[in-house]
Amino acid sequence: MSVQRTSVSRTTSLTGAAVFGALAAVITFLIQIPWPVPGFTFLQLDLAEIVDVLAFLLFGPAVGLFTTLIHYLVLNFLPTPSPIFGPLLKLFGVTSMLLGMWLGYGAYARILKRRGGVITGFGIMSGTGAALRAIILTPINYVFLIFVFFPNTVFSTSYLS
Repeated sequence: MSVQRTSVSRTTSLTGAAVFGALAAVITFLIQIPWPVPGFTFLQLDLAEIVDVLAFLLFGPAVGLFTTLIHYLVLNFLPTPSPIFGPLLKLFGVTSMLLGMWLGYGAYARILKRRGGVITGFGIMSGTGAALRAIILTPINYVFLIFVFFPNTVFSTSYLS
């Protein structure tokens, strides 16, 4: 994974974000795969996250985040059991994963430089993306579960009192 700095015009970046955002919207509307986990019937596999990551890898972090924002806005128009909080948690998840991938790329480019190959670079980016997503979303999920989805349980009412 050689680090080559190329200048991408603003028009190309904006066009890439619009195209990948539209592709994420189409995939979100057309392909919804239920994820059969007992007790968590609301889980669905959203293949549009792949489009968000591809926009990040092809155009950089700004376009990846803009595509993720377009994906979030589209998710708000889908009928879901939790219309506001589901897309918001998805936004937090994808954004934290892209941030982790960006940090992983920075670590790879500074520390390993040319000792590792493309597979090493993508492995580090994927690992840091998954780790940062888990680290950031764990407390956010607990807060949402306790105070938003189950506000009248014993723990949340005793904690709020």
